[in-house]
Amino acid sequence: MVGKFEPEVSEVRIPITPVIHNTIKVPHGGIVATIADAAMGGLASRSVPEGYNVVTTNMNISYIATTTNKELIARGRFVHKGRQTLVMECDIEDETGRRLAIATGSFFVIQRRP
Repeated sequence: MVGKFEPEVSEVRIPITPVIHNTIKVPHGGIVATIADAAMGGLASRSVPEGYNVVTTNMNISYIATTTNKELIARGRFVHKGRQTLVMECDIEDETGRRLAIATGSFFVIQRRP
């Protein structure tokens, strides 16, 4: 998994290999949810002040399609940036631009442990 994080958007990519397939030989829904959480949470954690981090409090994902192509790409963005909570959105596609899922997530700001 590789990620690119800018101030307002993120992108996380993972190659589609048999390791992430489910029993019908397409990417497992749990993997799709994981990269969505990584894209949203990674962006959220980079937006909070030093000494703080975020934890996922809620995530919803709607699966639209599947793919047999080569790569899953999750693109995260902010919906709301509060002092204690952040709300994010994420589109998950393959490398052809086919939309596979959409996700939303809520993140709670916590103080980093030493």
